[in-house]
Amino acid sequence: MKTSSLCFLSGCLFCVLSWTASASGEAEQTQFLGFVQQQVLLKDSQHALASLRRLKTMLQEVQTGNPAISLAAVQQQFRILLLAWKRVETVYLAGGLDSDLIDHPRFIDFYHQANESIATQVRIALQSEEALPAAFYKNSSKSLNALEFLLFSGPDKTNPPTGKTLQAALLCIDHIDPWLAEITGVYQNSGDFAGQQRKVLTLLVNRLIDSSYKLKNWRVGEAGGLVDKYRGKPSSARLEYVLSHTSLAAIIAILETHRKIVKNDKNLDLMSIARQSNVTSELRLLIDKIDQALLAARELATPLEDQLESPAYRKLFKALDELYNAYYFLLIEALNLNAQIIDADGD
Repeated sequence: MKTSSLCFLSGCLFCVLSWTASASGEAEQTQFLGFVQQQVLLKDSQHALASLRRLKTMLQEVQTGNPAISLAAVQQQFRILLLAWKRVETVYLAGGLDSDLIDHPRFIDFYHQANESIATQVRIALQSEEALPAAFYKNSSKSLNALEFLLFSGPDKTNPPTGKTLQAALLCIDHIDPWLAEITGVYQNSGDFAGQQRKVLTLLVNRLIDSSYKLKNWRVGEAGGLVDKYRGKPSSARLEYVLSHTSLAAIIAILETHRKIVKNDKNLDLMSIARQSNVTSELRLLIDKIDQALLAARELATPLEDQLESPAYRKLFKALDELYNAYYFLLIEALNLNAQIIDADGD
């Protein structure tokens, strides 16, 4: 699609998303933002926190010698936690609602920000003679990425971790818990979004665009050698969650969160706002791009590590490229905002 066509569509969407001339239009926007607050932001953060605490309970049972807790069960609970966190991270608005929380994702997840190997950090910390908290002094060595290493890199492929490795895993969980709890608290205590519609919508749209950029470039393009920085040099080491083989599931969880906001079965979405002005065809372009990306992701064989040079992988990258372009032209120009790809906010 030519840029001029996209600009025309963006102008139409501006009328939709900023339209407040009628009471029914205001009501639609209020209901949509209420849905985002309660059923996306709060619900997903509560699920992530509950998943983290369930994992802690399981590891504590391992610590007390409960033989019923298998390594497979522990690892599966970790994957549940990861996917819950991806949904929180996708539309991380807490930092915009409360500036004290802008860096919380950095303390939880170090994907694409650590300048040294987290695996090496954790190995050194485990071998240290210092007390565990002193050895694991870096935030990155207590992150979800470090926890993944501790739960998936042990020599015993049958039983859960024990000894110092188990203690380190619990230390990671105790490090992550307060950050997640504060995020949940902001969404729970920030009041009704109705009085700050423009601000919340601005934050939401920038987060969706930021997320689509990172999906295309970081989570898919870099690993596949499809971006300039690593052109022609694919490497599975650049995937997000290599050890737990959760990278593809994470991509799908992120796209599902996009879909939930743009179009959902409750009709509390961006499409419901568009319907007020009878310009749904413009929003359908964006929905189609999300659906095409989801289809491309779901069609990929697993493990993703073996698909980096496949036509299906390149198809996913192309779909994500089109999704990012659709977001940028349709939403940012429509809302008369500045695109903000901010590494400090989100991931």
